[in-house]
Order: sequence, then C-alpha cells, then structure tokens
Amino acid sequence: MKKILLLATIAILFTGCSNTLLITQGEQGYAGDLNEGYEVVELDEISATNRSFFGFVIDKNKKDGVITNFNSYNRTVSNLPRFFTYLTWSAVLPVVTSFHPIGVIGGIFLGGAINNSIWSRTSYNVAQKEANLRLISENPEIDLFVYPKYKVETKVGLFTNKSNITIYTKGAKLKTK
Repeated sequence: MKKILLLATIAILFTGCSNTLLITQGEQGYAGDLNEGYEVVELDEISATNRSFFGFVIDKNKKDGVITNFNSYNRTVSNLPRFFTYLTWSAVLPVVTSFHPIGVIGGIFLGGAINNSIWSRTSYNVAQKEANLRLISENPEIDLFVYPKYKVETKVGLFTNKSNITIYTKGAKLKTK
C-alpha cells in the first residue's frame, strides 16, 4: 500500500504541466511569389479548443480540415482504441489486489491517469483539425493561405488534457479579370 501511495504522490507532483508553443512558417510553407495576380488580405485569427478526460476526446465534427503546408496533426481515431487501453490499465490494480474495493476504485483512476498519459495529444489533434476546418469554412473566398503563425497552448493534467490552438494567417485571392 505504501508503494501505491508513493507512486500516486510522484504522479501528482510531476503532472499538471502547461506549455505554450509558437509556430511560424518555415521553408516547407513557402507559397512562391505572390505576384500581381493575387490580392493578399489579413484574416481574422481563428481559435479552437478541445479537452480530453482519461484520454477520451469529444470530436463533434467528423470533417477534416487539412491545409497543405500548414502545421499538420495526427489524424484522430475513434475512442475505441482508447477504451481498450483504458480497460487494460484499469484492470491491473484490481487484479493485483484480488478485486478489493479500494483496488477496483484505484484501478479506475490509475487506468484513467495512464490512458490520459498515453493519449495525451488527442485534444491537440482535434483542436488543430477544428482550427484548420474553421479557417477554411470561414474564408471560402480565399484561394491560398500564406504566412501562418500558430499559438499552441496545452495543459496536461493527471486525468485531463486541454489544448487551445490559435492561427494567425494571411489569405491570397486570385484576382478576377
């Protein structure tokens, strides 16, 4: 029991970190020369936030928002693989304690903490997808998104993760003659 309390104390002390990341365009995002055939406009900033609990994320939108040469994300998958890893990890402590009620309750939380750690980027991936999708859908007249900058804020806790992505970019429209 002392080892479990020691592990829980260590886990609490070393979780709950937050991080802010700024990303700007690199060589891969170079759009080429924007000549007089384009009208470049400053676009409103776009933000999206997502949270996960025990590694599970709510992804309401089934569409993808992908912009070539923008900050990419790992494609989100259903919560089914997350459920199986949670089920596996939450069963460890109850089995070790011969299904003692404290072991069962501890297993629920231990499984949630481990699952949250394994799937820590899920909230980031969904927030990035949602931000890209909003950028595309709210600017249908834009032919080319150029010079992006990102502000990525993540907060990782013992049982939850939260990510907020803000995109600052310009848009280029082809001039019609």
